Amino acid sequence: MNLLAKFGWHFEINVNHSQMDIVRAFVQQVPEVPLILDHCGKPGIKEGALDQFRDDVAFLAKRKNLWIKLSDLPVEADHAHWTEADIRPYIAATLDSFGPERTIYAGDYPILLQATTMTGWVDLLDRAFADLGLSAPETRAIYRDNANRFYRLGL
Repeated sequence: MNLLAKFGWHFEINVNHSQMDIVRAFVQQVPEVPLILDHCGKPGIKEGALDQFRDDVAFLAKRKNLWIKLSDLPVEADHAHWTEADIRPYIAATLDSFGPERTIYAGDYPILLQATTMTGWVDLLDRAFADLGLSAPETRAIYRDNANRFYRLGL
């Protein structure tokens, strides 16, 4: 794992909330490797595990080589019956911990379609970002610039 940094590579962590103890230990072992937590770590929204999520992202955000992908939240909620109020605290906790500087938007298409539409997801994020007081440059960073920087796309 530690050789990834030597070659300019990164590692994507794709787990769910029940595996966060493993992730906490893992990220401390690879301080030089750029890491990204996919799908916000698939938090237990359906289970109401907001306190666990807040604690996990606060801990993980201390690792400056770790970024987070803001995606999949509606899928982790009750697919057919989630509300925006169910999702918003997880968006806020993500940004409280990682800030707009290390948060990357992802649509997770087509998986997202289990719970919403792409337009519905982006609209929800737009409203949440506005209500959280994010500036236009911060919003652009989440939607575009951070992915460009993390993945070194050169766009």
